[in-house]
Parts: sequence; structure tokens; C-alpha cells
Amino acid sequence: MAALSADRQTKSKGVGDVFSYPVKASTTIYKGAMVMLIKSSTGAGYLEPATDATNRACVGVADEQVDNSSGADGALSCRVISGRHFAFAVSGALTAATNGQQISPADDQTVKPFNQGIGGMQTRFTSTSECWVFIPTASLGLHS
Repeated sequence: MAALSADRQTKSKGVGDVFSYPVKASTTIYKGAMVMLIKSSTGAGYLEPATDATNRACVGVADEQVDNSSGADGALSCRVISGRHFAFAVSGALTAATNGQQISPADDQTVKPFNQGIGGMQTRFTSTSECWVFIPTASLGLHS
């Protein structure tokens, strides 16, 4: 898969929580994208589309499209759903044996075996093209 270039209808299960986070400068987030907060000193606290990069933690899935491509850090905010199970495309060696393990985002709609970016926990392997991932509310602890 590749990073989103349009909104996506991301399947989900559960009730979850909705929070709003400030969006990183020069960034567009599409509805349905897995999103992460930057944890390093450069850009810390700002939301961006998920990637497998260091110093980032997934906080959920975007509930709206936000185009901050010409704005400064935090000029716009994005509603994010967390505390639910979400279906994502699979890249790499995820199987039923990796259920219960942390995964990493490959991009904002694809997950892969854990590398460096924390994406959540694989809860159900559906097929070689899809699995379900639980992304907890940030305060619940998988984001350390």
C-alpha cells in the first residue's frame, strides 16, 4: 500500500473516545488515516499521518480531513478516534501468530511487524491483506 491521497472509510469496532490534536505545519491528514503524535523535541505534540519513524506514537484514526499544508504548527486541529479496533492493510510477516503483539505503521493505512513506530496491538489477523489493530486512548499506556 501507499500513504493516503484521499479520505478512507476505515472499518472499526467498539465505542472509543474522540480527542482533538493540533496538526503539524505543512501537513494534510485524510479522514480514516492512522495518525501519530510527534514525541521528539522538534515538532513535539503535533499530529501527522502515521509512518514508521522514531519518536512517534499512534493516537488513533482521523475522524475528519484537515489540510494544514499552508499553516503553522497547531494552526488547525484534527478530531481523532481512539480506544477502538481498526482494520488496516498488512505489509510484511503479520500472521495469526502475531495476534497480541505490538505493530508498527508502514504508512497511514498499512501496518507491519513492530519496528520503531508504535502503532497499537494486533488483535485479529484476518488475511494476508488485512488485520485488526487496537489503538488505545493515549492515557492507557501502550504509547510509552
